[in-house]
Amino acid sequence: MRGIILYVKMSCVLLCVGGNVAAATGSDRSARSKSGKDMQGSKSSKNPMLVSEYVLVRKEKTSYVDGISAMDLNRPNARDVSNAFGSTFKENSFGATDMLWAFGQLVNHDMSITTPKPGDLCDIPVAPNDPFLDESVAFVPMNRSMSILDSLTGVAQQTSTISPFIDAGSVYGSTTTRMNFIRADDSNITGSLRTSGPNLLPKNTEGLSNRGFDTRTDFFLAGDVRANENSALAVSHTLWMREHNYWAQELRMRHTKLSGDEIFDQARIIVQAEMQKVIYDEFLPALLGDGAIPGYKGYSPEVNPSIENIVSSCAFRIGHTMVGPGLLLDYGNGTVSGISMEASFNDPSQIERTGGIDAFLRGLANNVCQEVDPFMVSAMRNHLFKDQFDLLAINIERARDHGIPDFNSIRESLGFNKLDSFNDFLFHDELASVYSSTDQIDCWIGMNSEPRLDGLMVGETQRAVLARNFANIRDGDPHFYKNSITDRKLLNMIESTKFADIIRRNSDRPGSHDDVRDDVFFLPKKVRVRKSILFQ
Repeated sequence: MRGIILYVKMSCVLLCVGGNVAAATGSDRSARSKSGKDMQGSKSSKNPMLVSEYVLVRKEKTSYVDGISAMDLNRPNARDVSNAFGSTFKENSFGATDMLWAFGQLVNHDMSITTPKPGDLCDIPVAPNDPFLDESVAFVPMNRSMSILDSLTGVAQQTSTISPFIDAGSVYGSTTTRMNFIRADDSNITGSLRTSGPNLLPKNTEGLSNRGFDTRTDFFLAGDVRANENSALAVSHTLWMREHNYWAQELRMRHTKLSGDEIFDQARIIVQAEMQKVIYDEFLPALLGDGAIPGYKGYSPEVNPSIENIVSSCAFRIGHTMVGPGLLLDYGNGTVSGISMEASFNDPSQIERTGGIDAFLRGLANNVCQEVDPFMVSAMRNHLFKDQFDLLAINIERARDHGIPDFNSIRESLGFNKLDSFNDFLFHDELASVYSSTDQIDCWIGMNSEPRLDGLMVGETQRAVLARNFANIRDGDPHFYKNSITDRKLLNMIESTKFADIIRRNSDRPGSHDDVRDDVFFLPKKVRVRKSILFQ
């Protein structure tokens, strides 16, 4: 392999590859993607993970009353619990920005997705006198998640249809069919991803799976089927699509003889590494605090990198409480406006009407999100996806569906003491109004109601669960960038890249984001905008 030469100009790192990025990584994940056999990540021969199905692993005993799959029907009604907490506006006391939950949702969608089981309903009853939903709404509709029975224990184990590895599957897709459409149709020349309009995501003109909107050709198509759920998520997908195309263009300018496949694969390796780096060096420390995850010591084939069931169905739903009543649009010239969160649901035209993603990105980085607590704004709790859905109640019921035990049982499994009194929690009055004892508190409610660790926005239970799983995902992945990238100059380039750099070089207009702060996950007090004022 010939050398990899790095040039630094105006703090922007430009990669001039004199050889082959794939060779520099010592990795064949990207190369295997051409055959479609390894689109969802790679498995070590020493690692017993399933390839066709990704089981959400358990670290705790289940709450199933029959020990197999039956939900406990004697728990407090999930909608009643939701109403006991209600909706509130409370600015994040640490100055965390909307970018934290927006990027977190992309990360979540890169790691797991469960599939509803047709006909297996677990609807949440709604009282006739519910103070927020119409009298005609008798229940919040829900299906149980698809699962398989564990061959050893006989317990239902829910499954994910995408790889738990952080491999930028949200950008590239998890099937060959999806990736082939997402790639630019340019006779294998550029190695770029397809776009539409002013450098936005492509439209779903082929009717591919798009989470209930398969036939809507006006909806965007990204690697993950949930990209249109809200405007902030669609913007995040657009940003990382542009980052791939940025590297494809850089590589093409320097290597005219490389095929489109080679350009695509090498750009993909860089994007995967950048996403991993941002997650572990910026996002997780912002969410969990410094030192939550031990330093990287290399790939460990004995570590199971599966997503934990408690993370997928409970702990990593932390971002839902951080979402505010709307999205700030900051145009960078002193002009701000916004759209309500409800208006942003399943409406890609919001981005098109705004003229691109710049105002959204600046707004996400310049607006303080909501506090981490067991409250959700009305758009999430009463009008999710522009319907009368309640995400707070769904979170509670989903954990019950997955057999996640009560909060105190989770604490005991981690070696922590139980919280025996409602007064041990931050929101004791609300908890006492719906639960008969602290041993009955649901996982999501308990994690977001426990006392916070000093200087952090989370408590010890939530921090421990998330840190454990993210450490295992990293340590059990042979293609984690610190293990797979063998060229020091390429590794240094990845290590020097911050999320803000990716935003700066992928704006709608060159230079329009040059003033973005290096830390986009926190906002200094002197420049905060109160979104609650904009959307009252």
